[in-house]
Amino acid sequence: MYVNFPFPFISVNMNPRKLKRFVVYRFAVWVVVALILAFIAGAGTTYVVTHGGGGKEKAPTSRETETADKNATTEDVLEGKDYEEWLKLSKEAQQEAYKQLAKYTQMLMSDFVSYDYQQQGSLGDLKVEVYGPDKVYGFSAFPVQVKITVAKKNPDWAYLHLYSVKVYVIDTETGQKLWTRTWSWSGDDVPLLNGEEFVLGTVLKVPDDYVYMVRDAVYSGTFNRNIYHNLTNAVVPRFEIGVEVQAQREMWEWKTADSQEECSSLAGGSKYVYDNTTKTCYIFTGMADTDVVGETTSAYMHTSGVPDFGQFGNLTASAPKSMLNSEYVDMYQIFQQRLYGALSNFEVISMATPIHVMDSTANWKFIFQAVPEYFDPLIKVNGKPPVFGDDFRIIVARVIKGGEWEIAYTKSTKMTDFTTSYELGLPVKYTSTNDTIDYVVAGLAYLELTRDDGVKIPIWFMVVPKVSVQENIEIAFKDSRVKPLVELTNKSQVTAADIEAAQQLVNTIKQELEKKKLQADELRAKAETMNIPEGIEYAKRAKEAYDKAEKGLDKYLEEVKKGKDKKWALNWLNYARKMEDAGDFWLNAAIKATNGLKEQAKWNAEQAQNIEALAKQYEPHWDFSNFLSGISLPFGLTMADLVVIMIAAAVTWFGRQFLGPMGSFLGLVILVGWFSGKFVGEHLLGPLISKLKFW
Repeated sequence: MYVNFPFPFISVNMNPRKLKRFVVYRFAVWVVVALILAFIAGAGTTYVVTHGGGGKEKAPTSRETETADKNATTEDVLEGKDYEEWLKLSKEAQQEAYKQLAKYTQMLMSDFVSYDYQQQGSLGDLKVEVYGPDKVYGFSAFPVQVKITVAKKNPDWAYLHLYSVKVYVIDTETGQKLWTRTWSWSGDDVPLLNGEEFVLGTVLKVPDDYVYMVRDAVYSGTFNRNIYHNLTNAVVPRFEIGVEVQAQREMWEWKTADSQEECSSLAGGSKYVYDNTTKTCYIFTGMADTDVVGETTSAYMHTSGVPDFGQFGNLTASAPKSMLNSEYVDMYQIFQQRLYGALSNFEVISMATPIHVMDSTANWKFIFQAVPEYFDPLIKVNGKPPVFGDDFRIIVARVIKGGEWEIAYTKSTKMTDFTTSYELGLPVKYTSTNDTIDYVVAGLAYLELTRDDGVKIPIWFMVVPKVSVQENIEIAFKDSRVKPLVELTNKSQVTAADIEAAQQLVNTIKQELEKKKLQADELRAKAETMNIPEGIEYAKRAKEAYDKAEKGLDKYLEEVKKGKDKKWALNWLNYARKMEDAGDFWLNAAIKATNGLKEQAKWNAEQAQNIEALAKQYEPHWDFSNFLSGISLPFGLTMADLVVIMIAAAVTWFGRQFLGPMGSFLGLVILVGWFSGKFVGEHLLGPLISKLKFW
């Protein structure tokens, strides 16, 4: 016979005879342990509640069954103080930017590794190895070393004459050879090698069809949608590194000769060497070609896109317009950004004042520097790194309907010392016209690296901050409307006149929100006509956010009318104002999406989601734990008592299954221990501890 546990999906078979033999002998111990544990739990819990908590626990009111993750302050509502933490704003963004640049530089210092290499030619005479960075980011120039190892041959003077070495990049898609570096020697300068290693170093660059496009844009200040599209969609083509070695090996034969005269005779006019000790005559027979060609098979595998550690920055799109009264309004902040080009050779951090709105001014600052340390492996070979020369330009383009771009602002500069950082600032007035959709901000750099042979290798870099200029949409929650509503939450007595005035302000705000909802409906219809799913979704989310803002206002009025704890009124007011901010970003996202600016639309949507998440922190919601503690049970029982009774019932059932009627006794033991412990904890334990206190 076996006992089956009646659990769904679980079948456990146990032999009750063996189980009883094990349990019955220890039954008395089980009873004592259960009694003691239940007693201690009951006494301790009751003492903490009745004495540690200052008396019997008071059942929560209906108000106390609500909670919120955050409680709003006046500054949160009027100045957007809570955005400081949520959007990671900083008063020391400039110092943080320089720390990020230093960290970025250190992380770019890639290990120098051996690339897989296949060679053809005189494999027994020399071996070629190619070394380069483990990571080459984007369209970068990079250091490369070629190590030639010459096999040891007899005699010791059977030298390999190294005449030339070529190293270059091979565009494997076109077969084109790029950035060829040639070393050649003649006469007495020819390296003579036998068993030695010979290392050469230089700079190569990945294939790049875009560098001269950037050069022209930087020099002329011309920047348009086509250039932007090409650069943001640029992909590094597949490539490998080719090496060609031209060399000859001296060929010697040897014979036995008793004297130098005999050796000379054997040589017959050829060059010879006589070893008197071994009586060996070495005769030069000529030069043998030992040319080698080959290419890497893994160089491209070491290229990468934008490094994760280059993706720093906090702000996206813009800070909300409701922060215009914030102390941060004129402080530079680090914007999230997108990077393109020679990401191993150049660094940029984008900074700007946080709020960007049409017909308003924002200040931009770019902190940038080259990374000559990336070429440190060449110093060991050549004694010096390559030399940089550059131009850097900020361009602000106005995007108008129809997809046309026009330059609104531009400014350029040069760097002279590439061991330090540079700053370039530009104040921008986002002047709007009837056709203006947005502004695109970009930083462009064109640099030339002069390598060891004097050849100038051009590289480029582009940084695009994730900024999107906001439409100059009327703010419903104007300060003149919000301040009286906030002041009402601080009044100890609220009159009927106060409530009537608040109702009028709420109605005015709602009227403005209704206008925005109509605009969202129009954008949704436009997006549906143009079959733009993102535009449809963004417009829908905008309307939902404005609906939630109106809901927050209604809840605010309800709380004010109750005239009790007004913290919930302030929470709902802050919730409503944040939801308008979120709705504005959703609305901007819909506008950008329906005008073909998918990136800018996405950035606005990201900020809208951030703000909605903050707003929900203030939304009061049901507190399940307080609800349970507020339930009134008969006979003075608490929720803890109910839980213990349920546990005792379960123990009674299981005990009876395994031990028969005797096992049911365990459930009763738990109840006796618990309730006797409660009595002691409430009536006896407190006075006893008070007498024993010495603190």
